[in-house]
Order: sequence, then structure tokens, then C-alpha cells
Amino acid sequence: MYDARMIHPRWRAVRDVIPNITTDDIKRYYGELYGETRLYDDDGDNIPDRWVFNDFGPWAVRYYEDTNHDGRLDGKEALSGEMIHTTPLDEAANAKGVRVTLGSSHGCIHVSPRGRDKMLAAGAFKRGTLLVIHSYEEQLPTGWRP
Repeated sequence: MYDARMIHPRWRAVRDVIPNITTDDIKRYYGELYGETRLYDDDGDNIPDRWVFNDFGPWAVRYYEDTNHDGRLDGKEALSGEMIHTTPLDEAANAKGVRVTLGSSHGCIHVSPRGRDKMLAAGAFKRGTLLVIHSYEEQLPTGWRP
């Protein structure tokens, strides 16, 4: 019997996490995301060689409100359930060189894979980095350019 933990201790068999999933389900979703590109599918069996279906992309950033303004997660503060993340669709579009079109979010901050990588390279996700979230109604300062 196959045991994913024999390969890596943190890996689990897909059926252990999603009990009713079939091989055809995986092939169908991979096809929807990557088409005929064979990206992450070296043997061409339409089953990716690495997990590309994480709802939050390959990794996500959690943050918290620093209510006592001491720059540390402490006291009654807790990590938010919201995250900064990509999506499987955006990861696939980026990997294929197709324009990423960010969809609506369920409350998180969706970013493109390229945007995420730029922020990572700039140090934006280092522990202690200040994140300011503005309301949609707030106006940009005069002369501000991205």
C-alpha cells in the first residue's frame, strides 16, 4: 500500500484529505488550470508532479492588528483569519505567461504571483513589517503614482 509519509513526513495522500476525490477529478482540474502545457507534469499523465491546487497559492501571509502598537503579536492580539495570497488560477496563468486577472475575494487580499514575488524581494513580508490597509473610499494623495 502507498504511504505518502514514506516520501516526506508532512505529505499525505490526497484521499486522506479529500476522501471522495478521483484520479479523473485531479486530471480534470489540472487540465482546467494548465491545459496541454505539461507544466509540472513531466510524464504527461495529466497529474501534476507537485501539488498545484492549494486554494491560497503555494504560500500565504497572515497578519494581525497591533492594538497596543508595540510591534509584536502579544496580549489579546491574534493572527487574522484573512491572508495575503494568490490562487491556483492566478498561479497557473502566471506560469503559462497569460495575463493574471484577480478575481473577487472572500475577505483576503488577493495578489498576483508576480506582485507577491516583488513584495517578497522587497522585504514586505518580513516579521514586523507594517501593513496599512486603506478603505475603498479613501482618496490617494495628490501626485501619488504607483
